[in-house]
Amino acid sequence: MASVINRQWLIKSYLEFRRETAPLDRVPLKDYLVRVDVCGLCRTDMHFATDWAHNWEHLGHEFGGTIVAVRRPDGIFKIGDRVAVKNASACLACANCHQGQFRNCTGLIANRDGFSEYSDCDERSLVSAEGLDDDLLSLVEPVNVVLDLLHSAKLHPRQRVLILGAGTLGFIASHLAVRHFGMESVTIAGRRPQSETLGDFGEARYLDFDRIRSQRWDCVLVTTPPSTLSLALEACANGGKIFTVGLAEENALNAAIDVRTLIFKRATIQGVFSVPNLYFHEAVDVLRQHGKALRQVIHRRIPSGDLETWFREWNEQEIYGGKTIVNFRNA
Repeated sequence: MASVINRQWLIKSYLEFRRETAPLDRVPLKDYLVRVDVCGLCRTDMHFATDWAHNWEHLGHEFGGTIVAVRRPDGIFKIGDRVAVKNASACLACANCHQGQFRNCTGLIANRDGFSEYSDCDERSLVSAEGLDDDLLSLVEPVNVVLDLLHSAKLHPRQRVLILGAGTLGFIASHLAVRHFGMESVTIAGRRPQSETLGDFGEARYLDFDRIRSQRWDCVLVTTPPSTLSLALEACANGGKIFTVGLAEENALNAAIDVRTLIFKRATIQGVFSVPNLYFHEAVDVLRQHGKALRQVIHRRIPSGDLETWFREWNEQEIYGGKTIVNFRNA
């Protein structure tokens, strides 16, 4: 491979953008050089762009692409292979990893190069994604998050499950809870009428937020911001469990709940943080099987040159309008 120039976006709060170029050697510094084919935009990216990034940050963590150079010829992957890139991979080398305690990995391998043309990747960060087009490749990371959420909940088929949030994670969670985990009673709740949501929720029932207060569920999965935890607790049955992955900007991370309700219901609340990424292989398999339905979350595809413009427009939107993915090959 000839030397190439890597173009990349750096972002800093508040909505500052900088385009940089950097030369790349013929031989990757790590194991593989991956051409970034696609990257999904996540609400976390917006939180960094408007609040969390106090210095210039490399962003973009829902990405994958094609291997264009290898450091050694005996690796798992070869030039031309299609791969999904974990944004946080267990190192497999620390004491905790050797004991199978991957959640406590002390040598996490981080990748946030999705807003770049190329990413230099450790082999431990890559999962084969052969057969996935760009749309589905951009969904591997969010599907991993949802699988982490559903596995953490340890659901039983006859449990009544409520999913708060009809955005990307909520839609994927509702579909997989029924089709992949075999749940018999799944309800998804959003702020808008079903006709204005992302798509067909299949066997999951849809309710708007105002209609869930009079009902109770064994398990509540929260994909919405922390402010909705009080509603989740209200909707939780006695002895029920709440699992949350929802985040927000710094001034909205504190949640107010009635502890008496938590105690009297003997309910539990657990946070789910999908780092390191444990379910990328399963996510790829899920997308091969359920990709037709799950791609409904993607509503727009933009070239990388429009990234700054789109972030500013996205920040002004009050209502979530579906997932956006960015592609450097269409710059």
